[in-house]
Amino acid sequence: MSWSATVLTLFPEMFPGPLDVSLIGKARQNGLWSLEVRDIREHGLGRHRTVDDTPYGGGAGMVMRPEPWGLALDEIVPAGGARLVVPTPAGRPFTQRLAHELAAEPWLVFGCGRYEGIDQRVAEWASARMPVVSSRMPVGSPSPGADDNGSGLGMLVALAPRLAVLQPPCDVWLVAT
Repeated sequence: MSWSATVLTLFPEMFPGPLDVSLIGKARQNGLWSLEVRDIREHGLGRHRTVDDTPYGGGAGMVMRPEPWGLALDEIVPAGGARLVVPTPAGRPFTQRLAHELAAEPWLVFGCGRYEGIDQRVAEWASARMPVVSSRMPVGSPSPGADDNGSGLGMLVALAPRLAVLQPPCDVWLVAT
């Protein structure tokens, strides 16, 4: 039995990073779990592969456009079968309970946004095709970056020891200050 994670990001060079060291890395090298990293810019629009735009309905800042996400998700998960995890400051806290819940899924797709996040229409569209959870890492958690890419990486680091393929299960330490 193998567990899979796919990461959609503007910064694919951030991965696998710490996911290739220690027992987590050895488990991946032995095929107990797999990691696929995709550059969302491959699905950007126009000559410059644009992925950002002003928020739908107005507001400050820039959000990631829905079109590149729709194209990427259609390519990666054509018939569902995966659960989309969107790290966002407005999401549900990433707790021990959520870590157990997500680790039980056979395949997770992490949508790591940038700027002010991902256009909300992406989650609405995706939720009709697959389960979607928006989550956030607690303050002080072992997240190597301040943006959604760091949170996605931190979530993967926290999930890996809980995977059924890495028995016996061990606890994940989420440090909150």
